Amino acid sequence: MPFNLSVGEIVVLLVVAVILFGGRLPQVARTVAMTIGNIRRGMSAEMGKLDRELRTTADEVRPASLIEPAGPVPGQECEDEELVDGPDEPEEETEAPKPPAPPPGPTQP
Repeated sequence: MPFNLSVGEIVVLLVVAVILFGGRLPQVARTVAMTIGNIRRGMSAEMGKLDRELRTTADEVRPASLIEPAGPVPGQECEDEELVDGPDEPEEETEAPKPPAPPPGPTQP
């Protein structure tokens, strides 16, 4: 049981229940038991729906953490613990842009 009740505590609870509910105690106990059963059935049904939805979603979408890259990723360590360089293509050198030509017009000395 989730409550660690001793025998004495259970007897006190039963005496209090008899004083409060008197002759209606069996009816109250039955109602409480049915309510707890309904709550458990409802929770079980909702958990089943949630579980089915999660399984459907898991089948449709594979998490990115489970997808392995096709090859080494630049900047990450390989199995031999060396960093992988970027592509081995030589970088193209680009010329600096030329300044715009001065507008045509009279020049001042």
